[in-house]
Amino acid sequence: MAVNLCELLQLPIEERLKLVQALWDSIPEFPEALELSAAQKQELDRRLEAYVRFPDDRLQLVRQPDDLAGTPRTLDLPRVVGR
Repeated sequence: MAVNLCELLQLPIEERLKLVQALWDSIPEFPEALELSAAQKQELDRRLEAYVRFPDDRLQLVRQPDDLAGTPRTLDLPRVVGR
């Protein structure tokens, strides 16, 4: 399937955002296509170990609401230890 980038860029912003969302949502359908490098695997292992050792050491972020009229939600993330 040939896709013309110039034509896609001519779409209205709302249509481009829908296209981006559809593409993003399709990524988990093929997890085997996402090969992690050794360095990425090592970093994930390091972060998991930090989480296991310090489960209460978390950052709290305020997320933008999905719609502008919505209420912002908080998102707890593990603090990156050793950085």
